[in-house]
Amino acid sequence: MISKADFCTYIKKHENAMYAVAYSIVKNEHDASDAVGEAILKAYARLDTLKNPEAFKTWILRIVHNEAVELIRKITPTVEIEEAYDVPIEHTESKHTEKIDLHKAMEKLPQPYRTVITLYYYEELPMTAIAEITDTSTISVRQQLSRGRKQLRQMLKEDFLHE
Repeated sequence: MISKADFCTYIKKHENAMYAVAYSIVKNEHDASDAVGEAILKAYARLDTLKNPEAFKTWILRIVHNEAVELIRKITPTVEIEEAYDVPIEHTESKHTEKIDLHKAMEKLPQPYRTVITLYYYEELPMTAIAEITDTSTISVRQQLSRGRKQLRQMLKEDFLHE
């Protein structure tokens, strides 16, 4: 059993991963913060269900994933306001521009690919953990990674050709 003090330490340690998962699903900062906050409350209330403290990251990310998906279900579609990235290309370094292009491509990537790629590449989780978090099989995760990478390549290739 994990203590309440350790819970806070683990939350602090994994807060970036939690936010990244939520943001990959809801696609805006406010809703991502809400999903993470709700997940923390639920996790704290169900702390006694965590049998293995070494599995905390997978456990909390699963809760965050479920909260973000639930939040999306509750939100009725209205006007979507995308964040503007008005960074003039001629005044930036190429690495910064590449990061912006990749970031934009990631935001355009549909679910579940965006979440799976975030968990695999940014959070460096193994496919088995991603499968557990997203409640799918490792075969599905592997297929989603492959399809997501293919879509990202295509989007980045199209952006490059339009410049």
